[in-house]
Amino acid sequence: MQNSENDYYMLAYTVRKGEEVNTLANVVKVIELVSASMTGFEDAIKAGLEEAKKTVRGIKGVDVIGLKATVENDQVKDFRAHLKIAFEIER
Repeated sequence: MQNSENDYYMLAYTVRKGEEVNTLANVVKVIELVSASMTGFEDAIKAGLEEAKKTVRGIKGVDVIGLKATVENDQVKDFRAHLKIAFEIER
């Protein structure tokens, strides 16, 4: 899947005390993952972030691309979250 300029725009600026601070000098990488939970979408998002934190340092943002639930026997089996996680490149 190809990244667009919009994927990185949210990372170009941070807000501190109501002022924009340009952080374009930093380089970020974006990874995609899908996480799941039996209890809800919020837990699926948190589970994805927790899993990413095990191997990725410097996470700066999470973009929820989509939400999906799987159904079995007319009941929701699990909740899934498609995430893009952005982190700074260490030098």
